Amino acid sequence: MDSVEVNNTIRETNTKKVFDVSWHGQPAVAKYFLNEKVTYEKIHENSPNGYPFFTSPYAAGKVYCSSKCPDGYILVITKVKGTSLGPRWTETSLKNKGFIYNQVQSAIKVLRAIGIAWADPSTHNILFHEDEHKPSVSVIDFELIQLCDEDVPIQPEMIIIFDQDAVQHSESSRYSGG
Repeated sequence: MDSVEVNNTIRETNTKKVFDVSWHGQPAVAKYFLNEKVTYEKIHENSPNGYPFFTSPYAAGKVYCSSKCPDGYILVITKVKGTSLGPRWTETSLKNKGFIYNQVQSAIKVLRAIGIAWADPSTHNILFHEDEHKPSVSVIDFELIQLCDEDVPIQPEMIIIFDQDAVQHSESSRYSGG
């Protein structure tokens, strides 16, 4: 049985808890609910080495003894660099917008390939780490999903995140350099 050292609470509601934790000495995030476990398991089955735009799961399981999470399940995932894209999108360079758009599009295509529609897509669920040598995008928060066929279009999620105009012009030079 492994233990998780809770450093602080990131977010807490009646239905979920998210903690900044240490997992075997490594920074991680622990989520106290089961919904996302299935998504991360399917992503890992599809590509055991992971994807650059998803966090990797460390562990998942039933909580046996905790004052913070008295009963239920926990998911421990890697802690990634970056901040929420939401407030930063309008000030992001065209080159980075192209990179972000392509990474998110690839992530949603992977979700679709494993039969998942992301029911809560938003810029607040996309972390962007701006680094001139190696920027990164992480798509997070899969507590709200729907199972679907692989041929379900990805446009609904993309439109919610980026807007109709961006999706319609994604093949043009709107976000060149990505």
